[in-house]
Amino acid sequence: MSSVATRRPYLKHATQVPIAKTVYLSEQGDDNNDGLTDETPVRTAAKAVKTSIKFGAQGICVLGSGAMLERLNAELAEERKKAMRP
Repeated sequence: MSSVATRRPYLKHATQVPIAKTVYLSEQGDDNNDGLTDETPVRTAAKAVKTSIKFGAQGICVLGSGAMLERLNAELAEERKKAMRP
């Protein structure tokens, strides 16, 4: 059986981009993380929204509890509004 690159040479230099279903956001996260697993969450709502748009994520999971969870959800709502503006 031949490889995909052999059968479709135009794919030889294709970049594979993971398709994320969820982006993870946490106050303990880091914006240098990819946000694609609960072990590599991003820290800011702005980064979570940008990452979800980039990877076509269907949702953003906010990790945390209490006041921190409420604050992150509020920030996320604001960033989503900004992203929707023309």
